[in-house]
Amino acid sequence: MIVKILIGINLMLAACSEESKVQIQEAVTLASSKRIRPERDSTDTTARIYLTFDDGPYRTTPGLMQLLDQKKIRANFFVIGAQIERSAWHDSVFKAVKAHPNFSVYNHTYSHAITHGRLREYYRNAAGVWQDIQKNSVFLPEGVIITRLPAMNTWRTPNRTRPADKMVKPLLKLLDSLNAPEFIVGWNVEWTPETSQRRSEMERLIRQIEHQLSTAPKHMRDVVILSHDYLYRTPESLALLSDFIDHFQKGNGIKFDWIHHLPGLSSGVGY
Repeated sequence: MIVKILIGINLMLAACSEESKVQIQEAVTLASSKRIRPERDSTDTTARIYLTFDDGPYRTTPGLMQLLDQKKIRANFFVIGAQIERSAWHDSVFKAVKAHPNFSVYNHTYSHAITHGRLREYYRNAAGVWQDIQKNSVFLPEGVIITRLPAMNTWRTPNRTRPADKMVKPLLKLLDSLNAPEFIVGWNVEWTPETSQRRSEMERLIRQIEHQLSTAPKHMRDVVILSHDYLYRTPESLALLSDFIDHFQKGNGIKFDWIHHLPGLSSGVGY
């Protein structure tokens, strides 16, 4: 299926159109007009795991997509516009991700704080970060207002606020002052480079997730996993992810789901 999507998209490659410059308040007004749908039924107590992959599209993304497609699970990709525009090939891979019925795409900013590695400089300009988020939104389905910030485990949702690093506070204050309807989502656990290299680390992550799910209230059994496309460079790393997914698919009442089904938020006309 993935190969067919990529072939079809490569036949239709076109240069990305130049984005028009939109003022901050105009962007907020536009975003406010998007439809926000209720979250899943509050009586639904199924435990959910949200596999999220940041920083793509990347050269390893097709192999990752193929595995996820074989497993027939829902997965989440937080994409970077600058990566999408690196080449026609990157654009085609992104379009394949976006077109896949089991994958959802969300905002990871356009530039990913590319300021010679100076995150502090990036977050010091709160208006610039917001514009970076808006610039990236042109790649997403209409109405998607879910963002993960670069290098920051920050939450801004109706049900959850995580104390932010002081670098991010100006941005959150700006969003609040503008009444911007953007959801900021972080993560609960992380799939690290070591998790992709050692089975013992993958099994440790399984135990960590199972503990979180078993101790959470029934209506809050949700675990968001941070991972990255580039961590799946080898057959061994993909095999560890495959075994991880298999473990939670063995009839134990756990579902892999899209991030917009988190309690408290569900956005997008496209969804």
